Amino acid sequence: MEEAEKQSELKVAEDSARSGLTEHFVRGIYNVVCREIFSGYGSFGEGAYGINQVSNGLYELSLVRVIIAYAGQKEILERCRQVHLSMIDHYLKPENSGELAHVVQLYPQLKEMELHIEGELEKLVLRRTFHGRCDICPD
Repeated sequence: MEEAEKQSELKVAEDSARSGLTEHFVRGIYNVVCREIFSGYGSFGEGAYGINQVSNGLYELSLVRVIIAYAGQKEILERCRQVHLSMIDHYLKPENSGELAHVVQLYPQLKEMELHIEGELEKLVLRRTFHGRCDICPD
């Protein structure tokens, strides 16, 4: 978040009545980068952003309808949009994705383990291995 504040020249907003970045600013970068890396192709575009007037003198910048920043001027939010895009571009480069690139490599193994665990749990349930009651069981 520090890098986002530095580049956009906006601090984190305490509430929606003040100018600043929301917690979704960085989360949006992470979500887009994950989606792009896991899908294997570029599906993200500048059209996903919107700048709308919230009240007299306050505008919001949204990414796919999630508010990522507030400001008193559209120009400031346009700069925030450019910062957001440049940060996404930065983290989409393999040399900058760090741990995320490692997760992409491990993803097939994780999915295989998930299927194996799911099958084993299903066997345990069918065998009635666990006796007693739980919050899932009907009365």
